[in-house]
Amino acid sequence: MKYFAQILNKGDVHIPAVTPDGSNIDTAINFATAIAAAIAVIMVVISGFRLVISAGNPEAVGTSRKIIIYALAGLIIIIAARLIVGIVLGRL
Repeated sequence: MKYFAQILNKGDVHIPAVTPDGSNIDTAINFATAIAAAIAVIMVVISGFRLVISAGNPEAVGTSRKIIIYALAGLIIIIAARLIVGIVLGRL
């Protein structure tokens, strides 16, 4: 224990500071929102491509439409969740 006290007294330890203004939380939330939204958009694009190349196969068309609908619903949920978090944190 004495050793750790000596290290801390020397001032050589560089502990990163956490800002009390919540910028770290905002950064994490914005990053997660951006990743989730990007995944939803990619899913819509891929499903749209699959819909175009399905050649009228009813099963493939149905699957592609479901994926597009679910991805758009997920995107709406992501946006709504971000708005709610922004309101709760007071930083909208």
